[in-house]
Amino acid sequence: MPAAVIYCIGKSDIWLDNKAQELEDEYPEVAVLWHHPAHPRYIKEHKMPSPGIPILIIQDKEELRKAKAQLRESGYYKHWR
Repeated sequence: MPAAVIYCIGKSDIWLDNKAQELEDEYPEVAVLWHHPAHPRYIKEHKMPSPGIPILIIQDKEELRKAKAQLRESGYYKHWR
């Protein structure tokens, strides 16, 4: 299953959080992440790039597990400890 990004113009962070939970409850095989411009994301002190509008990101959980395993094998996570 390919990932999907849904632009949710005008939606609040609470709406996004509720919709993400609703979708994950209905479709347990997917992970739904959300981003709202009012909540910038950081890894350590590094601000991550983010869109200027609210979005939902829907991804297949199994694909995410595979990608995580590949990143672990490549040594990527050593850079973020």
